[in-house]
Amino acid sequence: PDFRYILPFRVFNERSSFFLLAVWAMDNKVNPMDRYIGQVWNATHFYSSLFKENCIVIGDFNSNQIWDTAVRSGNHSDVVKYLKDHRIISLYHYCFDECQGNESIKTFYLHRNYNKSYHIDYLFASESFISDKLRFEVGVFEDWIQLSDHVPIITELSVPVGFVNDSFSYMDIVTEDINAYSLAFKEKFQKEIEELKTKANKADNLEFDKLEL
Repeated sequence: PDFRYILPFRVFNERSSFFLLAVWAMDNKVNPMDRYIGQVWNATHFYSSLFKENCIVIGDFNSNQIWDTAVRSGNHSDVVKYLKDHRIISLYHYCFDECQGNESIKTFYLHRNYNKSYHIDYLFASESFISDKLRFEVGVFEDWIQLSDHVPIITELSVPVGFVNDSFSYMDIVTEDINAYSLAFKEKFQKEIEELKTKANKADNLEFDKLEL
């Protein structure tokens, strides 16, 4: 619930599966640092253990590199780099060979005005999804503007054969995150870290599906 609205799913059939993080980055009036891309930054760190597996991160990020100067927990470039460090890349930028912040095709039209357009919707995928069958397109303004101020991003790709490991626990996630902190940070926030461990342990002992929590 701390990451509205970024939800983890396991997508599967009889021969393969992958994790999908569905993103709708929202405002946060209580904690301005966690608005929009700050929310994505926090969520990708919380769910970082999923990135060891085949993973897709997709949705409305409400963000672009052109707004990096806005003070957030992490800016757009930070998120892009963090995902890339986990071998997860933006398929739009890969397929169109464009740089972040210089997208020639827009995905959002403010007030449905063609002249107020931005690229704020993304599909990041593990490099294992990339093959010669990869296709990527962005919906056309005229075809979609009567339905939404966004146009869809559409991809056709090959899902790697095999199943992701979904036996992780909340304690696994918390422990991995804590291990990345410096000793000074852990000493300073020892009380908060212990509280987080307690919450993770409690969540792991609840008798219902973890993805429903």
